[in-house]
Amino acid sequence: KRQQRRVHGAKKKSISSGKHLFLSSYAYTLMVIAYLQHITPKVLPSLQKISAEKEQSCNVWVYYDSRFFKTDLAFETNPSEAKKYLEVVNEGLRNEQNIIDLLMGFFVLYSDKQFLRNNRISISHGDGFVPSPGREDGSRFSFVDPFNQVHDPGASCLKHDVIIEEMRETLKRLYEGCIDDFNPSAPTHQTSELKQVLQDIKRKLEDQRSKDQLYQQMNQN
Repeated sequence: KRQQRRVHGAKKKSISSGKHLFLSSYAYTLMVIAYLQHITPKVLPSLQKISAEKEQSCNVWVYYDSRFFKTDLAFETNPSEAKKYLEVVNEGLRNEQNIIDLLMGFFVLYSDKQFLRNNRISISHGDGFVPSPGREDGSRFSFVDPFNQVHDPGASCLKHDVIIEEMRETLKRLYEGCIDDFNPSAPTHQTSELKQVLQDIKRKLEDQRSKDQLYQQMNQN
């Protein structure tokens, strides 16, 4: 019931509403895929990259934003091939993180303004992100759409700072003991391990806030 209340609370805040200048559900989906491609070992491969390495293509003309352009819609559709590719990329290793670690890692990554400032979310290249140093848009969420290269699903988001703070507050609540909301059946013997994970997250959050303050001071000077 607590978890249901939290989901309802997130919807009530409308942080997943593109029309209210937040990110759309499509953008959040890309963020999840990018994160699962970015961690080591990877959880997901890039289906577009598999097709590209096989020299497969499906070029079509698309009309968007008052103009026509050509885009490649090819991606791997065979789950077995995707699984084999992932095993090769991970050199036979499997990601053994549980859902709690993956969830908290997601919030840690996307609450790092410096990382977001220097990288664009892109699920077509295999690592989840592509470098984009020196962007003038600050820490806004920037995307490379896998099927529409001229479309940035984060371009209309003007409240990225609010989203980042929500992610940091979620981590804070996890650290303060709300972990049971995500895994109420967690065995008692995991308690010490979870505390260590949460302590690490708290330290990272404090480091991120310090970096943000330093960055703001540099801009003011």
